[in-house]
Amino acid sequence: MTVRLDYALATNGGSQSGVTDAHLDAEQDAFETGLQSILARVKNDELGFWKLPTSAPAADVHRWVGEVPDAIQDVIVLGIGGSSLGGRALYEALGGPPELREGRRLHFPDNSDPWRLARLLDALDPHKTLAIAISKSGGTVETAASFLVVRGWLKAAGAPFEKHLLAITDPAGGSLRALADAEGLSTFSIPPNVGGRFSVLKPVGLAPPARVGFDKDALHRGAHAMRARFESPQHRANPAGI
Repeated sequence: MTVRLDYALATNGGSQSGVTDAHLDAEQDAFETGLQSILARVKNDELGFWKLPTSAPAADVHRWVGEVPDAIQDVIVLGIGGSSLGGRALYEALGGPPELREGRRLHFPDNSDPWRLARLLDALDPHKTLAIAISKSGGTVETAASFLVVRGWLKAAGAPFEKHLLAITDPAGGSLRALADAEGLSTFSIPPNVGGRFSVLKPVGLAPPARVGFDKDALHRGAHAMRARFESPQHRANPAGI
């Protein structure tokens, strides 16, 4: 799937309204100064998300996908806010309307109201379900509560935790990391300098869609190509400068 952005209507095209070419050209110096400021923060490792297209999470996700039992048909993402939105954005933007998808399904009960999660668990088979708990701090209350509910649901059905639970959290600390290590669960780490809302190219965003068949490698290549465009000092060639 190719995503194209058309900026044709961003300028006035000779009319009396809208942004003119002269307006855009007048911002070139300011744009270049702003870009250099951002790149300096990247160099100082303040903005870890910028480097994600050149890191190797796709390989780690690919290895994990190969270890997930073939019987898994449903994946529940237990996260709130930024921990859930990345994977959901990919799933809905690249896969079309979720209700029309066939085969393996993703579920995002991104809500602290227990009704949605309870109804979802009533409808799913625990032996065919994988739950992914995502919390950067490892102590997000909404995620912890949902995780414990699903853990109890799996335990009651006799479904082994290590095959039906995945934790994505802090590399060393937090309650979720401690519980995952104690239970022998598969885990992925969220780097300290990558915020939850910017982690879509880490397993936070890649793991859920990858398990239902999305091409994570193509996604990574596309992100790498777009990052190169965002580093261009020419604001007309840079999507951020239009």
